[in-house]
Amino acid sequence: MKGFLLTLGLLATNALLAADVEVTVLGIDEVKGQVLIGFFDKEEDFQENPIPQSPLVKVMEAGPLVAVAKDLPPGIYSLAVIWDQNMNNVLDKKGFFAKPVEPYGFSNNPGTALGPPKYEETTFLVPEEGGKITIQLVD
Repeated sequence: MKGFLLTLGLLATNALLAADVEVTVLGIDEVKGQVLIGFFDKEEDFQENPIPQSPLVKVMEAGPLVAVAKDLPPGIYSLAVIWDQNMNNVLDKKGFFAKPVEPYGFSNNPGTALGPPKYEETTFLVPEEGGKITIQLVD
C-alpha cells in the first residue's frame, strides 16, 4: 500500500509540474499542408524522435500559426519545425546535397546555410509556469 501511495504521489507531483508551451510559427504564406512541431529533450533524439507532446497542426489560414504543446515536464528542450506542405510527415529534400524543399525552422532561429544546427544551438528552458517561443521558417 505504501508503494502505491508513493507512486500516486509522484504522478501527482509530475502532473503539477507540467507546463504548456505556446509555439508561434512565422512564414506560412498559403493554406497548404500541415506543420510538424517536434520537441526534443535529448540530443540523441534531435530531429528524429520528438516527444509525444509534440503538436501537428493542419494549416487552416495563411499567417502566423499558433500551437500549444501541453503537459511538458519543465526542463531543457529543442524544437524543430517543418511545414509539411504535401503532408507526408517528413522534410522533403532534393539534389546531391539534400537541400530541403519545404520550409523548416529551429528554436533560437540559428543559421542553417551550412546545414542543420547542433542540438545545443537550439536548446531553451521550459520553466514550471510554461512559456512562449517563436520560430521563423526558412526556405
